[in-house]
Amino acid sequence: MEKHNSPEGCPNCGTLNQSGAFLCVSCGVDIKNYREHYPKVIDLVGEKIDELPKSRKSSGLRRRFAGIVTLLSLVVVLSGLLIVFLVKNNHKNKQSARYFFDEGLVAFTQADYKQAKENLSKAKVAGYELKITIPFLCLSLENLSKEAFSENRLQDSLNYARECLILDPKKQSCSDRLCQAGYALAVWQVVNHDYEGSIKLIDDMKSECPEQDDFDELLYGLYEQWYERAKSNGQLIKARRIYEEWKTRFPDLFED
Repeated sequence: MEKHNSPEGCPNCGTLNQSGAFLCVSCGVDIKNYREHYPKVIDLVGEKIDELPKSRKSSGLRRRFAGIVTLLSLVVVLSGLLIVFLVKNNHKNKQSARYFFDEGLVAFTQADYKQAKENLSKAKVAGYELKITIPFLCLSLENLSKEAFSENRLQDSLNYARECLILDPKKQSCSDRLCQAGYALAVWQVVNHDYEGSIKLIDDMKSECPEQDDFDELLYGLYEQWYERAKSNGQLIKARRIYEEWKTRFPDLFED
């Protein structure tokens, strides 16, 4: 009786092939060689796969850990250096600020207000005890404004008074000095025929000295003098422009 061999599955794709077949009818793999060598290859590759990642992983972790340790060490060192620098710098700044304040105070007591202003300004910038630095700085500026006014340096007097008011807007003595210097400077400009410069200054001073009425009187007299001067010089077009501007500023004093 003839013996029938049962079909065998392909070790690669699982397709049933006749017993003893050399090639799979589906995927074409060499069945015999596949069965003999594939398990060995798998085992060998499996071993290499297990070894390589483990070795690389361990080496990578070591390098990464070393890098982290180095980075942390560097951060700690730099942080320490930064702290030392900031402490020293802060101490140095405080010493410098105190030095400038002390020097400014000495200059103030000796009535050297310009030197006092310079040193106290440096102490202020350094932030030294602003509650005592700013008052002394304001007093220095006030005295500088007085000195400049007495020496007829009217613009300097005005500038010092403004600096004082920037530091202390409520300081009445500096406000009074500002108005006084501004008025005197405007008169000086009129005397020297700088009418447009005087008008600009008076407009500024009127906003800074709203309670002082002298500026309106000065402005009216300025336009009158400017107008007459332009007419006497034969500058009729200019005189007409001055007159119209004059009338616009003081409409109640002109008849239609």
